[in-house]
Amino acid sequence: MKGIVLSYFLLFVFLGAFSQNNTKVDSLLLIHENAKTPIEKKEGCYSLTSYYYPTNIQKSVRYAKEGLQYRTDEPDTLDAKLLYFLGTAYSSLREFDTAIALINEALEISEGLGDTLLTGRVMDQKGYIYFRKGDIANAYKFNIDASKYFRENKDLKHLAKSKHRRGVYAKHLGHYEEAISVYLEAIRLFEDIGDHKAASRIFADVGNLFNKTKDYENVLKYSFMALEIAERMNDSTGIAATYNNIGLAYHGKNNDSLALSYYEKAREINLKKKNELWLAYNLHNIGNIYSDMGDYARAIDNINKSIEIKLRLKGNNQIASSYSALGMIYSEMGMDSEAATQLRKAIDVLEKSTITNASLVIYQNAAAVNYKLNNFKDAYDYLQISYEMKDSIFSKEKIEALHDIQTKYETVKKEQKIKGLEYQQSIQQSKEVVLIGGLISIVIVFIVFVIAYYMKRKKEKELALQKDALHKKEKALSELEMEKMNRKKGELQKELNYKSKQLTTHALNMMQKNKLLQELQKDVIVLSENSKNNSKQDFSPVIRGLERNLKLSQDWDLFKKYFEDVNKEFYAKLKGINQEITVSEMRLAALVKLKMNIKEIASVLNLEPTSVKTARYRLKKKLHIAPELDLSDFIGHL
Repeated sequence: MKGIVLSYFLLFVFLGAFSQNNTKVDSLLLIHENAKTPIEKKEGCYSLTSYYYPTNIQKSVRYAKEGLQYRTDEPDTLDAKLLYFLGTAYSSLREFDTAIALINEALEISEGLGDTLLTGRVMDQKGYIYFRKGDIANAYKFNIDASKYFRENKDLKHLAKSKHRRGVYAKHLGHYEEAISVYLEAIRLFEDIGDHKAASRIFADVGNLFNKTKDYENVLKYSFMALEIAERMNDSTGIAATYNNIGLAYHGKNNDSLALSYYEKAREINLKKKNELWLAYNLHNIGNIYSDMGDYARAIDNINKSIEIKLRLKGNNQIASSYSALGMIYSEMGMDSEAATQLRKAIDVLEKSTITNASLVIYQNAAAVNYKLNNFKDAYDYLQISYEMKDSIFSKEKIEALHDIQTKYETVKKEQKIKGLEYQQSIQQSKEVVLIGGLISIVIVFIVFVIAYYMKRKKEKELALQKDALHKKEKALSELEMEKMNRKKGELQKELNYKSKQLTTHALNMMQKNKLLQELQKDVIVLSENSKNNSKQDFSPVIRGLERNLKLSQDWDLFKKYFEDVNKEFYAKLKGINQEITVSEMRLAALVKLKMNIKEIASVLNLEPTSVKTARYRLKKKLHIAPELDLSDFIGHL
């Protein structure tokens, strides 16, 4: 059940987010469509370009190109921004020459406008495009220039990003001392602006840097620091990068099984997130592990997959290392010719770029393989190059400088921590002063509250006494009124009883009168039948007179008056049930209401008892009474 609820919740959140995104892009498209002037059209295109850039490069390129169609003879900031986005998009599509041409045009406009902040951003991006192209020296040069603009404008966010990139470039150039220095500076800047996710990724880069000097304890130290922050920030890309660095450290410590487990964790995340370049790094490292384990088939398969991705992405920065690793696997398998071919590919890549951080190992590997093939001259040349690089990159002084910078950074961090504690202490003291003042205020407020409460209670008691007196008066009046009502009710009840008695008496008189007339009628009829024929005619007027008297309605009119006085709206209720009820049936119902039995009713109505039974049955049907219910009970409740 919880799972279903969670699913509906996630679906709701997703639909909410999807609806918001659709609303935003619909709004931007509407502004774009309704734009009238060239500047409005260009602004609409720029908004859509920046909106689509993170998710849809092709649409971003389309709107950037459309926006640039509205350029005039006097370039403005929007032109530079559109060119910047277009160049960045082409860089993502690996069309580096086109990207650099567009970025140069954007740079020319921003410099002409004197927009130093935009100039810094464009220049920094130009350096990054050169880095992706494999020209690390130019990447480093433009990054240095860009940082000056960010510092001048006090733009800490872009300065921190620029410092991070400079650390990456310095590392690729083999300037490890400088790399760690700018890395640590970038970490401080990101922490100052509260971007802990970016800081965690640089911690991972610092750990990776120590991997170059085989200081695996520091690799693990900084990598786990980065991992803690990345997990707290739910930064899956940062987590994957850190897993990769931890794998490198354990690989260096010859713990291949643990290294492989971290590489696989990183690979799963990057595969899911479609981070292809990072996936290529993971496959390369997994291949190296399998090579150390002697599983050459898996090693070659993983490294070839890594090379395939890097070729597709034009990742010159790392492909040389993969060719070199593949060459050494073939060498271990005794396939030295194939090994030399792969190493030659690696050196060709190095000679076309300014990459130096991987060069030392590649030249050393090439020297070893060529020596085995008796290519002594090539072996000597490669070895000589590697010695020169080793002296340049891994001198004792540089390693010591690296650790010196680390020590200084940690010292600064400790000093900052001390200052922080002192600041916290001063805050604590201020809090104590505030707390004492607050307590005094609370006491004063409490005293005021007690006084107010006492006054309120006193007033409430006075009001209660007044209410009690008023209540007693109202109660006395109520009792008097009740007494009057009871008296009136008694009078009405007496009147009702009197009328009921009149009604009953009248009904009994009618019954006795009819009974007497009926007996008299019978006697007259008997005398008539026993008399002589010439005397029978004398009895006829008497018999007819008795008959008329039995049928007189005068008695019933008086009965009806008495009955309606006692039973208000009785006849109306009967008519409400069935409009077709006759006068005779209403008389029958009235007698039933008086609880007369069949014989008594027959006497009053001058009918036979069987006729009364039939009449009751018909009345019951007309009143829609169920067969199992009693007519007397039904009428008694009307």
